[in-house]
Amino acid sequence: MKALATAHIHALDEKARDLLAMKATLEHLVRCCRGDDRPECPILASLAEEETTIPVASSKGQGLAVNRRSRAVR
Repeated sequence: MKALATAHIHALDEKARDLLAMKATLEHLVRCCRGDDRPECPILASLAEEETTIPVASSKGQGLAVNRRSRAVR
């Protein structure tokens, strides 16, 4: 049981790192966004650059994969 619990801890640590990386990317994009009606949107532009799959939990607790484009935080 200890080995199984340890494996779950490692999996949770990895998920936490992934979530923090996604959070940092979103924070960066929000800082770049003026929030006005200009046609250029840094958030949409970033989503259109590189395709990646991000796991997202559904309201029923099932995992979904969302295709989006992201860029590393600069």
